[in-house]
Amino acid sequence: MKITRRQLSRLIIEAIIYESDGFGSLGSHVFPAEKRSADPFGDTPEANTRIEDRLLSAIVAHIDANQPISRSMTDLIKSLIDLGSYPDIFKYYSGGDVYRGMNIPYDVYTSLFGDLPKKSKWFNAPIDWLKKRSEKTGVNLPFSPTSRPGYRESLDSSAGSFASSWTTDLDRAVRFSKMPSGNSASGDIFGDYDGISVVLVADSSSNTFIDMSPWYEIYGFTDGFTHEAEVIGVGDIYLKSLYVYR
Repeated sequence: MKITRRQLSRLIIEAIIYESDGFGSLGSHVFPAEKRSADPFGDTPEANTRIEDRLLSAIVAHIDANQPISRSMTDLIKSLIDLGSYPDIFKYYSGGDVYRGMNIPYDVYTSLFGDLPKKSKWFNAPIDWLKKRSEKTGVNLPFSPTSRPGYRESLDSSAGSFASSWTTDLDRAVRFSKMPSGNSASGDIFGDYDGISVVLVADSSSNTFIDMSPWYEIYGFTDGFTHEAEVIGVGDIYLKSLYVYR
């Protein structure tokens, strides 16, 4: 059977663009219309499944509007990773330390972490002294998204999310910690305060983090946000230390 030049072109396009992402509840292609390499003619190899549309909506709302990903969607991503369904798109992050910057009031800080660390001295901690920060180690309290105001046990509500936003970029976390009241870094856990500039430090290999770097590389809906170098913490995140910036 002969094939036309148009059909041949289509086969070549599908071979280049539509290589299967894997197999699972999202079909063979994950958000194909959102890919940076999407077919310029506007065609996609398959329609999104219903659950795929829900997941896409949750991810876009998280990136664009800082909405926590609901527990049901977080559980879905975890199950896809654990099953190895789409290994180039959904994966855990375990590349070293991750950070979360927050601006919190003094009384909340002391109730959670105790006394402020002493100011660094140039002769025993020159890097911390130059960066105007002090490190507190031995922090045993886990960071828990369940402490958010309005949290409730729910599979489909952002208020029931087990997810929290972290970054692999320490400088980015520091900038969040110095934001005035009303910034998302403090408001989602402690309310809106101008207080102490704190950066939490966690070891990614000792906790569960979803790696967002494949999303940055593959999908256009992340445009404008790659500089945040975000990873998504799941559940309680156990801290190794924290920095207080003065």
